[in-house]
Amino acid sequence: MPRIRELFELYEGENAEPGERLSAEMVFEKLSQEGFTGGRTVVKEAVRKLRPTRVEATERFETAPGLQGQMDWVNVEVRFLDGSRRKLKGFVYVLGYSRRMYVAFGEREDFHSLIRHHVAAFEFFQGCPQECLYDNMKTVVVRWEGGVPVFNPRFLLFATHYGFRPRACRPYRPQTKGKVERLNLYLRRNFLVGRRPHDLADLNQQARSWNLEVADTRVHGTTRERPIDRFQEEAPHLLPLPRQAYDTAEVGYRLVALDGMASWDGNFYSVPPQHAGELVVVRATADEVRVLSSGVFGELARHERRPPGGHERRQLPGHRPRRERAGPELDLLRRRFLELGEGAEEFLRGLGKAHPRNTKAEIRKILELRQVYATDDVAAALSHALSFQAYDARVVANVLARSYTPRSLEGFIARSGEGASPPRETSVVRQRAASEYQDLFEALGPKTQETSDEEDDDERVESESEADDGEGV
Repeated sequence: MPRIRELFELYEGENAEPGERLSAEMVFEKLSQEGFTGGRTVVKEAVRKLRPTRVEATERFETAPGLQGQMDWVNVEVRFLDGSRRKLKGFVYVLGYSRRMYVAFGEREDFHSLIRHHVAAFEFFQGCPQECLYDNMKTVVVRWEGGVPVFNPRFLLFATHYGFRPRACRPYRPQTKGKVERLNLYLRRNFLVGRRPHDLADLNQQARSWNLEVADTRVHGTTRERPIDRFQEEAPHLLPLPRQAYDTAEVGYRLVALDGMASWDGNFYSVPPQHAGELVVVRATADEVRVLSSGVFGELARHERRPPGGHERRQLPGHRPRRERAGPELDLLRRRFLELGEGAEEFLRGLGKAHPRNTKAEIRKILELRQVYATDDVAAALSHALSFQAYDARVVANVLARSYTPRSLEGFIARSGEGASPPRETSVVRQRAASEYQDLFEALGPKTQETSDEEDDDERVESESEADDGEGV
């Protein structure tokens, strides 16, 4: 009893985290690690005396074996052994009949994290239920129309690959998926409280062991059976997994920087130096980052994926670091710039005169626009800026922003299955003679003519000002 009081003071005392509540299961686990050889019942009785059990009334419903799963995210803050704290996203998936659960932790709750956790959960269960219940997260439900949920097309593509039906809770009714909501509380009290892992990988390894050794083997308060035992009855009713797992990789274009590095998710990965300035394809899974040539998709480099936002630089053997002398790198960038086509050479000469000290930076800024816009659009914007002799990367960027539509791989994926976008309608404006406009002014009357002349003067002054400034081209 004294040791249990000490644990309560440590984890539920004045210095405890808000909302932390030590469970009897966690107390038993800690005592066992310290050499305690007694049973769970003794510990539960001691905990009950120190803190009376609260009874919460909830309405429950049961589903047939293999029919339904429920999924939810849980926001947690984890303290690690080195004293650091990290806010993480816990993924919780529970089978409705057996109450068997799968839990994992990560940095994000974006679309790719969502489907990766789903794939891992289905492999853990060796099957998936016929339907799964979600709240109104944007990665699953785009909006509601006429009382009917409109699902994210990308998530529907994933769901149809495994054959399950997504179902959405009505807005503001999270209790609809009460099984997983209850498990979130169970996870906090019985796994997270008092746990100090080495790192994220260690946390997930401990979660996997706890899932198998504790959560699966406990006697559930509602079913009065162990989830692992009820799972034996539910498993034959789960949908079989497809022969090929869903491809959860992220894919995007990147421009290799001067130092031979391609950026992805806040980190930098090296490629062979001769590819500096090239547009490459990055394919990233949960564990690795592959850099491919954009033409033939040959592999240029393969790296271990690092945690997002770390600004780490991963240099492979044979990929030289950045040189102090910039001559060869500048020559390579010039060659890449000339690939933009007609007018690129003349623009490059003007760029060198307008920015003699920052020529390399200007070239790089223009080439980097190919990450957002099609190469043909960048070349067209370059020609437009050249016609005004506006030798500046900002001018080219302004032309693209005003006249061209950004292209990104994410946009292509989001539109998959919706049909191709209709082509933009263009109209040819015939230049009219000035006499035609004069006849129109006379027909409208002197007041209209005076107003039109004033507006025309204002537009002319504005146009000339923008042309002189260069930024408005």
